[in-house]
Amino acid sequence: AEKRVNLILTGQRDAARAAGIRLFVAYHFENMSPAQQQALTFIERVTELELLLGCEFGLAIDLEDIPNKPPWPREPYEACARETMGHIIAAKHRLCGVYLSPAFARELDLSWWFADSPLWLARWASTPA
Repeated sequence: AEKRVNLILTGQRDAARAAGIRLFVAYHFENMSPAQQQALTFIERVTELELLLGCEFGLAIDLEDIPNKPPWPREPYEACARETMGHIIAAKHRLCGVYLSPAFARELDLSWWFADSPLWLARWASTPA
């Protein structure tokens, strides 16, 4: 099964490169579990993918509520996200961006966001922009 997954991933990488895509981004869905453990798990998986595919990924954490569940309490969620990002940046020695929707961004106090880290605002559409 692992070999099949590896072939699928390398095929997708090659197809993306052939289409002119040069940046690959791995993102972590932030939750309320301990930040250090979230970061370590994400870093392990990203490192495995980078070794497998022979390329470096951009890094991001995805901030959003789980559909059909109560929303995350905002202040503790933001604190956990800030801590997770700090662990990722320290371990990988490169920037970690934030991915979220404009609507969700309006609900947060992003003053903690690392100014030199990319902010990736989701823009969903039925056709590519």
